[in-house]
Amino acid sequence: MGAPLEVTFKEVQRLGDEPLRALVARLCRAELSDARLPLSAVRAGGHQDAGDAGIDVHIELGGNAAGLDFLPRCRVGLQVKARGLPASAVADEMLVRGVLKPAIRELLMRGGAYILVSSKDSCTPAMLDRRLAAMRSVAADAGLPAEAALDFIGADRLADWTNRHRGVALWLHEQLDGPCHGWRGHGTWAAGAADVQFLTDEHVRVRGPAGQLLTALEALADMRAALRRPRRAVRLVGLSGAGKTRLTQALFEEGLGGEPLPAHLAVYCDVGEAGLQPPATEMLRRLTAVGRPQILVVDNCNPAAHRALCSALADRPGHVSLLTVEYDIQAGDAEETDVYQLDGVSPRLLLAWVARCWPALSLRVQEHIVELSEGNLRIAGAFASAVQRGGDLRGLPSADLYRRLFWQRGAYDRELEHVARVLALVYSFDAAPPDDARVDSEFGRLAQLADISPPRLHAHVGTLIARGLVQCRGRWRAVLPQGLAHKLASDGLAAVDEVQVWRQLGGDPRLGRSLARRLSSLHDSVPAQRLVERWFIERPGVTLFKDFAFGGGSLFSYLAPVRPDLALERLEALTAIPGEGLLRWDHRIHHEVAFRIAVHLAYPADTFLRAAEVAFRLAQTSCKGSYCRAADEETLCALFRPAKSGTHAPLEIRFTFLAALLDGDAERQRLGMLALAEALSTERHGCPPWPFGARARDQGWQPIDEEARQAWQASVLAFVDERVARRPAHAVELMEIVRRTRLGLNHVPQTWERFAAFLDLPEEEWPTAPLEHDQQREQRFE
Repeated sequence: MGAPLEVTFKEVQRLGDEPLRALVARLCRAELSDARLPLSAVRAGGHQDAGDAGIDVHIELGGNAAGLDFLPRCRVGLQVKARGLPASAVADEMLVRGVLKPAIRELLMRGGAYILVSSKDSCTPAMLDRRLAAMRSVAADAGLPAEAALDFIGADRLADWTNRHRGVALWLHEQLDGPCHGWRGHGTWAAGAADVQFLTDEHVRVRGPAGQLLTALEALADMRAALRRPRRAVRLVGLSGAGKTRLTQALFEEGLGGEPLPAHLAVYCDVGEAGLQPPATEMLRRLTAVGRPQILVVDNCNPAAHRALCSALADRPGHVSLLTVEYDIQAGDAEETDVYQLDGVSPRLLLAWVARCWPALSLRVQEHIVELSEGNLRIAGAFASAVQRGGDLRGLPSADLYRRLFWQRGAYDRELEHVARVLALVYSFDAAPPDDARVDSEFGRLAQLADISPPRLHAHVGTLIARGLVQCRGRWRAVLPQGLAHKLASDGLAAVDEVQVWRQLGGDPRLGRSLARRLSSLHDSVPAQRLVERWFIERPGVTLFKDFAFGGGSLFSYLAPVRPDLALERLEALTAIPGEGLLRWDHRIHHEVAFRIAVHLAYPADTFLRAAEVAFRLAQTSCKGSYCRAADEETLCALFRPAKSGTHAPLEIRFTFLAALLDGDAERQRLGMLALAEALSTERHGCPPWPFGARARDQGWQPIDEEARQAWQASVLAFVDERVARRPAHAVELMEIVRRTRLGLNHVPQTWERFAAFLDLPEEEWPTAPLEHDQQREQRFE
């Protein structure tokens, strides 16, 4: 490989058909861009060997070709070949069956220029003259005037043309060998940005150089205008994961609010990559020496490197402009720099991005990821990937991401990190003035837990606020984004004595709830599990339900994901005796939380039977005929659907519970019939549960193919057959349920034959009125 940015004719000769044609199209656009001519005049596409009528790249300009070099006319057609074209082969390219190709004739008759491009030929002047003479001979034999514009571009001239456009040269190096010593032309700079459109809305997320608040589109327009000015420096800062590199990439993309910067002017590097040569300051000097417009983009550029680049830019005349990108939002910058600070994306945009990149995740999981990510694209991506791999929404998986978010460019400070870990143990805390020494205040309790004075704690909170890692809302403070807070809290539990955590936080009503809310996302932490166990021991009975938090959820809903075993034991005990515990009339206010947790606990196969029984007991105690009872029954019966049930219990385990319902009293039988109807349902709708703490839930077991779906239906029909034989009194009702699903079961002949004789009874022998449970279902849906 040659020196960075230099392309040799030998490198051009390595190109295949498609990259060669892409190179020629890029060079045409670059030349038009430099002359301020519309890029839409370039047309290129299709396969190299398709029927192109003799032209691969076509240029149609409305005016003249003033200012162009390799494109001599306002109409140009280029035929591109990744093979040698000696003079003897020229006629074969221009003729078809001995006649000049119609597209070439029309182009030349209209005063256009026809150019043959070969990536294999490197021509001496004499060789070039022979090829041009062959082209003129073909044109003359076709009756075209002698002044017809013809040209031949070999690998040597193609390399020279490429070297006039440094961004295109870098692109070519990437096609051949990957990034050129760490340097790239315009392309996919942001991780995961391939084929993902830059998303924008009306949300203000950029602070401009003069303090003005801008939307992403407004910031793009502002930054483009600044970078069009030679020797101008622009700096984009923001937390890691805010989307800085993607916004930088969008500066050169069309369709985003106005005219983009010419993509061929971009020269990009990430100084964090190993093997970057030459260094960014030396590259800037080389670009300015060329004397052509260029935009140097330096990603992950620390303040010292930025100042050195600004100094080099000011010292040397030229047409280069500079854009640096950094994740340190508090760094000082050179006075001549336009600084733009980028905040996180809005929840709506982040949800759209997650849905586009991870469509297999349920909407509720996507929404939970957005909530945890606080506008941070990188954290959202880490969460979504983790859920897709293993189903958990836990802390940051990347040490580099943690370092970028927390330390930015600041020096390591053990006490600051310790304070952050303590603050992250609670979901939020009440701020206090720095001289507040009350030991019973929230600030005082946190200071004692961190083993520092309240004023010192206040100073550290100020540092975290300046780094964008603590959010202020009135008198409340919170460590954000939540993904970072989860990691800090997990580390904090390992570093701080559990007894002190319980004494300072668990004993305070509000801080205790805030601690429990944080612990709900740390189910893999042994210290978190022990703290939750202490709550279950010290708050017996329904007291865990009576302690409501800000969001309306009870303390129990925060603790259950961490110790589901203890949660299930408590629910079983509180629903064991009719009229007692949660089944008391005056405790019905807690049913929604308890029922929701019971359904979550039915997700694993090993707790399905116990959890489903708890859910049934709670559903029974709702006011008969009320909307709450109907909704609970609908959710409970959904556990028996063949798809989107919200449980991974196999059919055999679900049959066990279904049989227990059908063998019970009238109320259990009624609900059993409803559940059986769901088991035979052919509908594919469903409503998967919300994530359970950091345990992201999928839609439950689903048939992987048509054979598995038929096997499910056959098993259910066999269960019905067994129930008819065992309880003849239920035969009519059971077979009515089967009859109602007949349209969906006709394709299971092996099992359907058992019921054909029964279902073919004369119509007058069928029950004329809908069964009671069917009437109730219809009323609910209405």
